[in-house]
Amino acid sequence: NALLEKLYVALGIPEDPKYKQWQNEKREMLNIIQGAGLGVSVVDKNDLSIVEDFPAPADFKKWCQQPNSYSTELKKLGFDANTANHLKKFFESYEVAPRQSADALKAATEKLTFSKVPSAQYKAALYFILQVHAKLESLVQDVKSNLALITAAQDVELRSEKKLHTFNTETVETINRVYKSDEKISAKDFSSLVGAASRGRETSEEISKEVAKIFRMIQRRMQEEQMMMQQMMMRQQQQQ
Repeated sequence: NALLEKLYVALGIPEDPKYKQWQNEKREMLNIIQGAGLGVSVVDKNDLSIVEDFPAPADFKKWCQQPNSYSTELKKLGFDANTANHLKKFFESYEVAPRQSADALKAATEKLTFSKVPSAQYKAALYFILQVHAKLESLVQDVKSNLALITAAQDVELRSEKKLHTFNTETVETINRVYKSDEKISAKDFSSLVGAASRGRETSEEISKEVAKIFRMIQRRMQEEQMMMQQMMMRQQQQQ
């Protein structure tokens, strides 16, 4: 997704202020987790999915400063009472970056403009976008094949796979339509291109969550089968 976002910019597509704020807040959350010594490595610092379910840093700081009031929220993130108290001490000397107001984000969004890049740059960027799309869809097929092997199923369906393909197709179609037209970009196409980075990330996250859900189901089934085998062996031993 990071590469696709750079390619969108290379096509003259402006970055969505709301999405940029979301990214900045998630990066700050990664810095907080690492700074508090909670196990995020340098390699992981670019993986925003690690803190996908975390609130904005300001809200997280509030939770940690009042761990008794927000114990349920902290437990859902995997933090026990000891870790919560550790975070409370950490935030005594940590200042959260200021957050842009809704009005400021709206004003920044209204100022966004689109300008076409030279034809050679457009074609090069589009070529790499198509390559990335093909690679992503191929990876999803590999994941499905592995899931089929594990589950002994002939075919594994991922609802998010269709959504990924639709998103990829529509994004490329919009880019081509805008660049091949001599008319000014429509409000609909402009909004679609500005939001492409955010929608792409959401689609990728849906795939990850769907696959994780299937793995949890497989794990639970294996545990249940193991328990049944143990119970069967115990009954056989008792009968002997």
